Amino acid sequence: MANIWVGSASAGAADGSSWANRYDTLTAAEDKPVAAGDTVYVGAGAYRELLTVDVSGSSGAPITYVADLTGEHTDGIGGIVRLTGTSNDRSAASANCIVATSASRTYRTFRGFSFDTTTSHLISVTDATNWIIEDCIFQPPAGNFNAIAVSGSAQAAITIRRCKNFSVRASIVQFTHTATVNNAGHLVENCENVGSFAGVRIDRVGGITVKNNTFLGAAHGVRVLTAITVGQTVTVNNNTFVACTSGALQGTVSGEIIEDYNTFFANGADRTNVATGANSVTYPPLFLPPLLLANYKFPWWFGELSEWSQVRRIAGSNMSTDDLFGMPRPTTDAKKSWGATQFNDVSRETTTIRSGCAALKLADAGRKQFIIPTGASSLTVSVYVNRTASYAGTACPQMVIYQPGQSSSTYTDTGAASAWNQLTSGAFTPSGSPSFIVVELVSDNSASSGSTFWDDLSVA
Repeated sequence: MANIWVGSASAGAADGSSWANRYDTLTAAEDKPVAAGDTVYVGAGAYRELLTVDVSGSSGAPITYVADLTGEHTDGIGGIVRLTGTSNDRSAASANCIVATSASRTYRTFRGFSFDTTTSHLISVTDATNWIIEDCIFQPPAGNFNAIAVSGSAQAAITIRRCKNFSVRASIVQFTHTATVNNAGHLVENCENVGSFAGVRIDRVGGITVKNNTFLGAAHGVRVLTAITVGQTVTVNNNTFVACTSGALQGTVSGEIIEDYNTFFANGADRTNVATGANSVTYPPLFLPPLLLANYKFPWWFGELSEWSQVRRIAGSNMSTDDLFGMPRPTTDAKKSWGATQFNDVSRETTTIRSGCAALKLADAGRKQFIIPTGASSLTVSVYVNRTASYAGTACPQMVIYQPGQSSSTYTDTGAASAWNQLTSGAFTPSGSPSFIVVELVSDNSASSGSTFWDDLSVA
């Protein structure tokens, strides 16, 4: 098991043995060749290539490609890691970003990449098993193609999670074969899908679970276009379907799609050949409006739920443990959110305060992040926290400090409940680049009641 490094320009010996000796393409790393258990760290930049997957990982030792967005493992700065099919940012040249055409390409993981502009599917895999595609962004290929195309009789256990997908003309993911495939074990969770022919399209492949996703403005949310084997099912739970023009859920015959704990709003049809789940509703999701954020300034990352949403705290079925942003969902089912994002109830509190006129209140399990500009000088971060007596969780409130390229530090409240207790980092010197740290305030409250209050966050 080895680490391999890739950057946008070769350096040193250019053998991938370290960041200083990095390869300049993913293909060079693949052709080293990679082996089971290897991790390939890819630094920020645009990679204009088609990666052909040549070898397999193994159970417990997958081959993992990590887009190092924080720079922790590469240049210490980080940034977008783009895998693109265009050589000039005007037209598509390559057929795919990633392709695998053999059943021997198993146990592969791709994390954190941004894909765009190919002449065919962005990712195309045939007979692949035990793949994980996570924390990725998919922008449209040039034609009527899918973001992810999975095919072949041997396909199994493909997991797609925490991905953002924008306006792909065909489908976000298509599971297909020329004959029926049973008990595939595929999972699509915590993804946000905006526009497309279908969020998830299925042709003859059974045994798929689709949970905790948001489908907005597609022609279809989840569609079985070509019948699966009688008795095989597609399970759809805890999703939000909004403005799917032709239909949110569509099967070829009743019984193919088993749905429950979903919300449907403003769709051309909510269900076709699908029985209504006993716990599904027709509530509008009520996303957080952009003009209420950041002093009326964009950008705005669409899909977070507002305080008015009726699906922000609602029990589901087999809920995902985290959300689109990787934030843990509460341990209590009734506090979890449907759709891709978990609601964090952060508000201004004017009663329980330590000083001044207001404190920050987390009324439930949740996290609030602050980005703080820094230099390379020594500093101390501190904050006061007050948890109510009814607070209960696997951990008391915490302050976590991150800086790209550095290890995170966690400070836990060990004081009495219903009192203001100070969490402090002590003196430390952040790296001069990048010139900021992230301070995250964490509540792990799992009780039906109970809140956490924060005040006097300071950097000295």
